[in-house]
Amino acid sequence: MNLFLYGIALVIGVAMGCVAFEFGLVDKDFCKKTLLSLFRALKKAASFLYELFYEELKGEPLPDKVRNISYLLTDQEALELVSTLSGHPYDTPTLASYSVDGQGIAWYDIHAVGLAPAYKECPPRQVARICSHLVQNFFMESRGTQIALYLKVVSPTRLCLAVPLSVSAQRLLEAQTEEKRQGVSPANRDSLTETVPVSGEEDGASDDTRL
Repeated sequence: MNLFLYGIALVIGVAMGCVAFEFGLVDKDFCKKTLLSLFRALKKAASFLYELFYEELKGEPLPDKVRNISYLLTDQEALELVSTLSGHPYDTPTLASYSVDGQGIAWYDIHAVGLAPAYKECPPRQVARICSHLVQNFFMESRGTQIALYLKVVSPTRLCLAVPLSVSAQRLLEAQTEEKRQGVSPANRDSLTETVPVSGEEDGASDDTRL
């Protein structure tokens, strides 16, 4: 019933917009922006309905949303992962939090006293590459495969890792990465806007480099 009412409201809105444009009450740019917003809303609604009907009929999530649990680490393995970063490149790294969000993304939030002495002069991107190699090596040793890995925050006192567990989760992270690469302004962001989990005190948060 609610979807039916939304559909009626959408049709009425489009009709009113066309009438307003015909009589010159609104300019062309406004109409384009409005139609683009309506198109995005329709696309999201269609995607939602498809997913809803698929799960209702099949009794299971969409293939793209099926999570690969082999990429999940146990709590003990997550601690071992953090230990591999001790001294290379972090000084006394600790696991502040480890969780899986509703999008199917595993988050590892790691805090540290700072960079180890040998890495204090390393630029953030070099630190990021070192961390990426070490994490991939860990998964290769423990799972026999490399993973899709996203370093969301890299600073001398914090490292935040995101590991997608499904195709849709990886697609979301890729879209966020592309969004940043293109320099999309906050005003134009919609569902792609990322949320980096926050845990405890964020010492040195001003040094965070989001990649």
